Amino acid sequence: MIKKIIITFTLLSICLCCLSCDALTNDATETTDTDGDGVENSADAFPNDATETTDTDGDGVGDNADAFPNDATEATDTDGDGVGDNADAFSNDATEATDTDGDGVGDNADAFPNDETSQQYNIEEELNTLKKVTELKITM
Repeated sequence: MIKKIIITFTLLSICLCCLSCDALTNDATETTDTDGDGVENSADAFPNDATETTDTDGDGVGDNADAFPNDATEATDTDGDGVGDNADAFSNDATEATDTDGDGVGDNADAFPNDETSQQYNIEEELNTLKKVTELKITM
C-alpha cells in the first residue's frame, strides 16, 4: 500500500527594500519614506524624524513636540501654566505669568499690580531682619 502525500507550498513575495520596492503600497506615486513612519517624504514635514510628520503652525517644531501647535509664536510651556514661555514673564513659575507694572513681582503676588513703586512685602521677613539688626547692636 502506497500512501500519497501532497505538500503544497505558498510562495510569498518579500520586498527586501530594493530601489523598486514601494514602501507605501497605498500610494502608487510615492515610494520613499525615509523615516519609516508611514508618511511619504513629499508629505512629511519631518522626513528624517519618525516621531513627527506635521507642523501645523509652521514654526519648525513638529506638532507632537509643540505645546502650542496652532501658534507659531509659541512652542514650549516650561512651567505648565498654559501660557507659552515667550509670553510668560515667569516661565518657571506656574503661579505667575504677568507683571503688569514691570516691578519684578508677578500680578498674582503683587498687592499693587499697576504701581511699580509699591510692592507687597512679607512683614514677618522684615521683622526678622529688624530683630537681627537690633540683636547685633545690643551685643556690640
